[in-house]
Amino acid sequence: MPRNQQQDNLLRDSLAAFSRAARQVQWDEPAALHQTRVASRRFRELLPLLQLEPSAARKLKRQLRSVTRALGATRELDVLHAIIAELQSDGRYSAEALRRVALSVERERAESRRELRATLPASKMKRLASRMEDALEDLSRKTSAPPRDSRVLESKHAHQWVLEARVVHRATRAASAIAAAGVVYVPERLHDARIALKRLRYAAELLANADHRIATRSLASLKSAQDALGRLHDLEVLIERTRREQVTLTPPDLTAWRELSALVHALENDCRRLHGMFLQQRSSLLAIARELGAAPEKRASRKPA
Repeated sequence: MPRNQQQDNLLRDSLAAFSRAARQVQWDEPAALHQTRVASRRFRELLPLLQLEPSAARKLKRQLRSVTRALGATRELDVLHAIIAELQSDGRYSAEALRRVALSVERERAESRRELRATLPASKMKRLASRMEDALEDLSRKTSAPPRDSRVLESKHAHQWVLEARVVHRATRAASAIAAAGVVYVPERLHDARIALKRLRYAAELLANADHRIATRSLASLKSAQDALGRLHDLEVLIERTRREQVTLTPPDLTAWRELSALVHALENDCRRLHGMFLQQRSSLLAIARELGAAPEKRASRKPA
């Protein structure tokens, strides 16, 4: 399949995923919420391919970002709920401490969903999906003109240029974030590295769909590192929630305090293990980021690993 056709299909598939999620919005379903959030992130990476007017592109990007952020708090609570349920079946973690934290998470989770329904009603999501569909139809009209039109040829070539530039930008950011994370355990820097790797992975997926061998080879490594750092971040959030429970114990309860401390200690050990996994991958991730961040002509000249 021609490269331009692949990119058109990618745009349509990504839009279909977001539209489907937006038009059948069910904020009480964790899976539906997660799919909508992922779809909004992926489509933000594709926005430059729509060749919108700058003001329209900025507005649509801002709207998609607001959707991603609005869903983020509820999604984090959903993840915490799932992790707690998972750990409750493992004897290494205090069941009583997990029960206390779970009650707090459930109360906040219910409140977060009430706020989400008010912030992102179904009507608002449907309007956003309609605007994106209109933008894609406008692009289709531009690129379906006779090929002798030089503007059409330029538009088709621009897709590939945009993808290349996007990957170079994301790869440069990822290399900086990985380097800044260093080898010492600093949660904030590891979180920055996770976000940078996630954005690079989304951009690399677009390039891989354009049949780019280097991006295709890199995806598995990027996903593995993102998963490990994502789990580490989720455990760090759970540690913070557990410590919050400690300081709000009313009345003071020494037994409960010790149970919560034991849970924190067990979770910290898990975080150190995940950090060790990241350190094992660190050199290869830097190599991937630097390779994807190289100029396209230099990248193409390198032999596959």
